[in-house]
Amino acid sequence: MRPFLYNYLSARFSTVITTDAIKKKFKEKVILRPLPVVKSKVPQFIIYGILGVSLWTISITLSFNYQRLNSSTVQGSLFNVKHDSNSMELLGNNINFSSKYPWVSGSINNLKGIADIKYSIKGDKGKGIVRYHSVRNSKDGKWNNLEFSLTTEDGRTISLIN
Repeated sequence: MRPFLYNYLSARFSTVITTDAIKKKFKEKVILRPLPVVKSKVPQFIIYGILGVSLWTISITLSFNYQRLNSSTVQGSLFNVKHDSNSMELLGNNINFSSKYPWVSGSINNLKGIADIKYSIKGDKGKGIVRYHSVRNSKDGKWNNLEFSLTTEDGRTISLIN
């Protein structure tokens, strides 16, 4: 009977066992107190989930922008803008992206043959926005430039298609 009662009490209540050094006998003392209440961790898991999904979304968005930024389409269009006499006349020398971490909006899909991008640039004299839209002809595989323009801060737009 004692093991059942002992197991029952030790499972329900915390048990403190003390020793009496003089008599060298074990005395069992049961302190009746309720078990601690365990708080739910669901709100904590929800917060971690939201933070995790947000981190994934931000990192994927930044990696897609990095991929567009380093594509040959963006680099080639920036090269053409840098060396075009009309853009150098409007923006001055040292034409480059307008910020340290530029944002290229739009999409580049070489498999479908569509490139439609927009990004901002700056020079010594001012700033501007480059728009480039091109499609690939399915018959001969050549890219056809539909729009390649530079719009300055004051609203002047020039075409960069030769």
